[in-house]
Amino acid sequence: SNLDTWGDVKKGYALAYLPEHQGYLSAGVATEQFDVTLAMRYTGKVLTKAGDFGHANGTNSIDSRTLFDLAAHYYISDAQQVYLTAENLFDETYVTNRVHGSIMVGKPRTVNLGYSYKF
Repeated sequence: SNLDTWGDVKKGYALAYLPEHQGYLSAGVATEQFDVTLAMRYTGKVLTKAGDFGHANGTNSIDSRTLFDLAAHYYISDAQQVYLTAENLFDETYVTNRVHGSIMVGKPRTVNLGYSYKF
């Protein structure tokens, strides 16, 4: 590629911003009245320029991260529910992007409390 953003791309190189490993695991409890789910999201180290993971360093890679999310729903009736969600539950600070000398951080802990009515 002639685009400098991706670096010198050669056959066999890992693609930029494509983690070598990713994973998602969730566990929960549910009854007729409520449910609670805890989820774990893993994103492995990513390269910011195409290349070999063996030569990754702090300027051409982004460290792996593990984030936890929580969701809870209380069912008032078939049509109504109250819910609470928390993304990045432990408020981990992590890098998502390194482009043109900038470092972009990921979403901080985000908590939502809501009410839903279906009609």
